[in-house]
Amino acid sequence: MDSTMTGSSNWIPMGDIAEEYGVNQMEAVDSLSGKELTLNFEDGLSRTYTFIDKQQLERTDNPGEEIESRYNATMPRENIYFVDYMISEEERTSESLILDFEREIATVITATIPSSKDEMPQLLLEHAMANESLGAGEYEIRSAVIDQPFTDSTVIHEKTDELTGKRVKYTYSDNSIYEHIYLNDGCFVWHCLEGEEKDIAEATPCSYYEIADSLYLLVWEEMVLPVIGVILIDLRSLKTTGKMLCDDKNDFENVVNIPMGAHAEPLNVTPSVQ
Repeated sequence: MDSTMTGSSNWIPMGDIAEEYGVNQMEAVDSLSGKELTLNFEDGLSRTYTFIDKQQLERTDNPGEEIESRYNATMPRENIYFVDYMISEEERTSESLILDFEREIATVITATIPSSKDEMPQLLLEHAMANESLGAGEYEIRSAVIDQPFTDSTVIHEKTDELTGKRVKYTYSDNSIYEHIYLNDGCFVWHCLEGEEKDIAEATPCSYYEIADSLYLLVWEEMVLPVIGVILIDLRSLKTTGKMLCDDKNDFENVVNIPMGAHAEPLNVTPSVQ
C-alpha cells in the first residue's frame, strides 16, 4: 500500500542527523568565563552560577547542592547570551539560560524528555480529553533577575504573539532546511523542505517570548518523538541559536543535547482574520 495513503512516514532518530543542525550554529563565546552571578527567581529561589572557564560551569542552589556540567554559550545580541547545559543525563534533563545583561534579567527553561516508551503519550485522544499535555516531554519556563532581589516591579521577558502568522525558512545546512509556520500563541508547524526528514511535518505545542526587539524565544515539545527544542530567533540578523534535547536512537538508551543554529529567511505573513 502506498505510504502516502496510510499516513506513515520515515521518522529519523535525531542522533543520526545531529551534525546537520550545527553547521550554521553561532560560534561559542567565552566571555562568561570566570564570572559568577546569582539568579533570584519570582518564587524566592536563588541560584548561583559560576562559569569556571569557557566550557565548565557550577550551579549552586544551597551549600552542598552543586551541579557541575559542560556548557555551551552563544551571544545572539550584544549582552544577551544563550547558555545551555545538561543538569542530569540520567534524568534526561537540561537547563537553558537566556541571560539579558541589558536589563539584568533572565529566563530559564528546564526541559525533561521521557526515559522509557511507557512515559510517552500512548493515545493522544485520551490525553486531549483529559486536558493533559500532548507533548513527548515537559518543560518549565521561569523568570529571574540577575544579582538583585526579585520585586513586584521587576521587568521580565513577556509572552508574545508577534510571531503569529509568520512563515520562516531555516537553513541549518545545505542538507537540512525547514520551514516554520507560527499558527497561534500555542502551536506552530515545522516542515522539512530538504534533508533526511524531507516532507515530514508536525503541528506541535509551543511557547513564545519576546527577549528584545525582533528577538524571540521559541520552546516546543514534539508529539511523535521525545524532543524538546529551545531556540532564539533573531529576525534582525536573520539567525537562530539554540538546542534540541532528544533521544539518540529512539530506544531510550542515550540522551543527546544537540546545539543548533540556522540562517533565517522570512517568507510571508498570513494576516489575522479577526
